[in-house]
Amino acid sequence: MRWNSHLTTMKSILPYKLVIDELTTNNDSWEELAFSSQDWALIGESCEVLEPIKKLTKSLESEKESTINKVHLYYLSNAQLQAGGQQLPNT
Repeated sequence: MRWNSHLTTMKSILPYKLVIDELTTNNDSWEELAFSSQDWALIGESCEVLEPIKKLTKSLESEKESTINKVHLYYLSNAQLQAGGQQLPNT
């Protein structure tokens, strides 16, 4: 399974958090399948991190337009992430 499939799966279960928690905590045979609050937090945070990457990946897959300018933007965004979110000097 690829990372974008994992993202789709995680995004699809988030709206059903309450139902999933209810089913797994009130059913002894499903209790071992229950997500902890840390699990739900990780799922949410993973979606937040992966969604922009998914959008960038889709835009770089374009066959109808030039994408080299997007590579430069990706480089700058990645450099900013590496710098801990600090504003980078103009290049």
